[in-house]
Amino acid sequence: MKTKKLFAVLLALLMLTSCCGLFAFAGDPGVIWTYDEATKTVTFSGTGPMPDSCDWKACEIKAVVINDGVTSISVEAFAGKTDLESVQIPGSVKTIGACAFTECNALKNLVIPNGVESIEDRAFEGCPSITTLTIPGSVKTIGLAAFAVNEKLQTLTLEEGVEEIGVVAFGACSRLTTVTLPKSLREIGDTAFMDCPRLETVNYAGSEEDWNKIILGDNVFANTNSETEEFVPYTPNFVYNYGAVKPQKVCKYCGGTHKGFLGFFVGLFHSILALFGLHK
Repeated sequence: MKTKKLFAVLLALLMLTSCCGLFAFAGDPGVIWTYDEATKTVTFSGTGPMPDSCDWKACEIKAVVINDGVTSISVEAFAGKTDLESVQIPGSVKTIGACAFTECNALKNLVIPNGVESIEDRAFEGCPSITTLTIPGSVKTIGLAAFAVNEKLQTLTLEEGVEEIGVVAFGACSRLTTVTLPKSLREIGDTAFMDCPRLETVNYAGSEEDWNKIILGDNVFANTNSETEEFVPYTPNFVYNYGAVKPQKVCKYCGGTHKGFLGFFVGLFHSILALFGLHK
């Protein structure tokens, strides 16, 4: 009887701490989560995937710290946590699950580390506080509406290695002005940049010929007519071979490379000598 009472007390304490978020274990025994009530921070530690239970969502969360060793972020892990301001993601995370951070209104300064391979559908949809975003080349696929309706996003950079942009992945990013895309891109889904009325420049690392080899969906660049609700295509300014290293001019007289203001006069001096036949 005493044993049963002791077990009941321990169970009640465990439930209490879980509800209050003082300390909790969840799911796979290889990964645990703890909660600091003073800072409203959830910390994940251990090795393996993040638990699917998402018990931590009962807590008020302002910060998430995921330590190295955790390999995935669960589906809907932090969806709707409107007070969440920051998340620390390690390179050990390979997958960011669907709707993981959907409608995290206060989330900003998002850093996706090299090592992440897949950003699934709607992972960061409706995160209006993100202003700049860089997606590393380790990410091969960006899911459907993964970053849609991020209303303050202004600059977007996809690094070399990214291969696929999903349907409406960056749709309705109304302040997006500049996008930089890698030569590694193979496919861009339908309406990927739909309703981005301020998008003026697309910097593409490949040539125009390379761009024409990409599988493009319908209305990749299009805005919605508010009256007819039909798509109206738009054409941003394309800058091809963006970031390519320009070959240096080599002096035909000495074989050197002359740069800047001093370089101009060194080159001029060589030319004058050559003009009078004095250059060896």
